[in-house]
Amino acid sequence: MLIDKPIDLDVLKGDPLSRDQIDYIWNTIEQLYNANRDKGEGSLTISINGAWGTGKSSYLKAIGSLCVEKGDPVHFFEAWRYANEPDIFVALMESLRNSLSDEYKSMMGSILKSIAVSSLVGIDAFFRTTINVGLENIKDAFEFIESRLEEVSTRSRNDRQKLQELLDRIRDGRPFYLLI
Repeated sequence: MLIDKPIDLDVLKGDPLSRDQIDYIWNTIEQLYNANRDKGEGSLTISINGAWGTGKSSYLKAIGSLCVEKGDPVHFFEAWRYANEPDIFVALMESLRNSLSDEYKSMMGSILKSIAVSSLVGIDAFFRTTINVGLENIKDAFEFIESRLEEVSTRSRNDRQKLQELLDRIRDGRPFYLLI
């Protein structure tokens, strides 16, 4: 049966069949996470697929509540709410920033500014080289991009490192769950 509103979390967790499914998903996530961690890899991506109205978000919220019960940090991002946003990554980062404490908000704000500047530099290079470039200027266009590429690439690496450091501080040795 399809429904167009979320299932009440207490009802979902109180139903024996649903609770068994939630526990199964949770145990699978823990097993995969531990296997990845044992191999020295920290990230894990899981996908729950289904048609609209089949309860994906409700199950993710139930899983998120289990994470919270364990004391692990969780951020739930409802991507469908941002369908008209030009850049879903920026919406995700802003959503994450807005859920953080003031200490972490300022760190995330500086990372977002740096990512925005890097993006603008890339867009500027793209437009400069595609809108006003004829065949005779192709070599100049490639040289322009190559001259800026290392600068943008270095900024991007620094941004990723700062974001990783922020997530490490938020996690404080625990798993961090981003539910989208």
